Amino acid sequence: NNNQENQEKKKNFIIFFTLFLLLLILYLFLSIDIVPCSGRIRLLLLPNFIENFIVKNIINYSDKQEIEEELNLFTKEKLPNNEQEKEIIANYLEIVNLIINRICLETDFEIPSIIEIEKGEPNAFAIIGNTLIINIELFEKLDDIDCLAFIISHELAHLYCKHPSELLGVGTLISGIGSFILSALIGDTAGEFIISNQIINLFELNFSRTIEREADYIGFLAFVNAGFNPHAAAKAIESIHFDINNPQEQENKKIIEREGKNHIETLFSSHPTYPERVVYLREWAKQFLNHEQITFDYPAVEIQQ
Repeated sequence: NNNQENQEKKKNFIIFFTLFLLLLILYLFLSIDIVPCSGRIRLLLLPNFIENFIVKNIINYSDKQEIEEELNLFTKEKLPNNEQEKEIIANYLEIVNLIINRICLETDFEIPSIIEIEKGEPNAFAIIGNTLIINIELFEKLDDIDCLAFIISHELAHLYCKHPSELLGVGTLISGIGSFILSALIGDTAGEFIISNQIINLFELNFSRTIEREADYIGFLAFVNAGFNPHAAAKAIESIHFDINNPQEQENKKIIEREGKNHIETLFSSHPTYPERVVYLREWAKQFLNHEQITFDYPAVEIQQ
């Protein structure tokens, strides 16, 4: 009887596991997608209804808590400054909306559902929920409207390609499968866990660099089609990394460009390195101005001193 029960359990487990595997394969097959413009084949693992659930029930809740915490920190003395900041942010939002409308008018890009201006280092982000976040310091770094337009176009390209959803879905898949395989191969002690996490992190960073370069490419196409200066794309990246009015930083920029791509730095970066980005952005500008096809797989171009 015990043997029969064990055989029955084994049979049921095999049936369950087979069905699960078939459903997983079907789900992965249905998740296959092609990125517009670049032609990259990918897995888009988060359907719209899951993304909407995350936005409504997780992100909105955490944002509400954050806003409540910020309100509790306000005092009467700080309110005048806050009103002044609101006026500055309103002016910046007007500029951002003008740029977005101009780009979206010439492309298939959608206008973001939410646009936020926040404090922080000069940067911008696209997150799930068709949301664009721009840090206020970015406006201070980029005094050229065309430079700002490229950064915004880059983030709009992320939203257009659904990169935030893809990154969350694939990142979760890499973490899950990677943890299972590495724990079996390496072990699951504290030290081994740290090593396996670092290995998984390297895979995720490599994937992140892929979609960042893709957003550069698709964002650049939209940017120039909207009539912005193609040379401003590389200038925007330069301005974020260096103070163009500081002679010492300009000298540092020349040294970094002369040395070219740092392969060790690349491994631990979520974006293509500064030298790599300015290479292909300058090459794309050259191709556009020469009425050539702007190639995603750009030829190797050495940065000249």
